[in-house]
Amino acid sequence: MNVLLTGCAGFIGYHVSRLLLQQGHDVTCLDNLNTAYDVRLKEWRLSHLKSEPEFVFSQTDVTQKEDLNYLFEKTHFEGVINLAARA
Repeated sequence: MNVLLTGCAGFIGYHVSRLLLQQGHDVTCLDNLNTAYDVRLKEWRLSHLKSEPEFVFSQTDVTQKEDLNYLFEKTHFEGVINLAARA
């Protein structure tokens, strides 16, 4: 399954991404990497996810409609998990 997951650099998003990848899904992740808490922790999580060939990351803010439209036009997602949030 091809899944879009928002908020993948957060604690829950990271673990959900890992689980989906372990189950064999293709995972496209969005995160704006805001500074609500230490970005180095978010980057550490992403460095682990980026080693997976089925993982695609885009530093995108879900409030940017044009960016989301482009993403949905170029990729067919079978599922969307929205975990984007502000701390």
